[in-house]
Amino acid sequence: MFTLLLPVCLFLSASQPVRAQIDSAAIKQHISVFADSLVRSYYEKDWNTFVVLTHPGVARLYGGMTAYVNIIKGVRQRTEDAMEEKMDQVHVKQFMFAGGTWQCIVERICETHLKGKNAKVTTYMIGQSKDDSGAEWKFFDVADNLMVNISTIMPDFSDELVVPEKKIAYEGGETITASTTIGEPVKPKKKAPGKK
Repeated sequence: MFTLLLPVCLFLSASQPVRAQIDSAAIKQHISVFADSLVRSYYEKDWNTFVVLTHPGVARLYGGMTAYVNIIKGVRQRTEDAMEEKMDQVHVKQFMFAGGTWQCIVERICETHLKGKNAKVTTYMIGQSKDDSGAEWKFFDVADNLMVNISTIMPDFSDELVVPEKKIAYEGGETITASTTIGEPVKPKKKAPGKK
């Protein structure tokens, strides 16, 4: 009996890492598909799909999803002339299971015209999937790497995920990062003694 069970046990233990790799590849694929759908919905002004794929925590920061979508519509209208026919490219940079949910960082590269020059703007989106299989995702943009906004939108954001700075690379070699454009970070206000 033991000699019959041993090969089965060895096969099952050997197949575990393969299954983990397949699951990781599937999760990465799901992230890419959902991030791409969000970007596509923005370009096509499909606001219903945009809302479905937007992280619900955004409503806390902007006073409701309708208010947030109105802001996004305004941005879309102002940048329409500078936008290329080509949609933003998305690349999965990091993903992990943390705090009972799947979380990820997705790079978003937009080719546009700024200050009369061609430029590539690289920003990042944070995604979260609350199902064990990481099959469905919701995202929000981190335009200037403002960690306060991240924790407001997604309080369970893992500190193991690294959000790079926004970067603008102009044709000809000049590159500007968020820290160059924002300046020094705002220091938190100190509470007056005796106040909670």
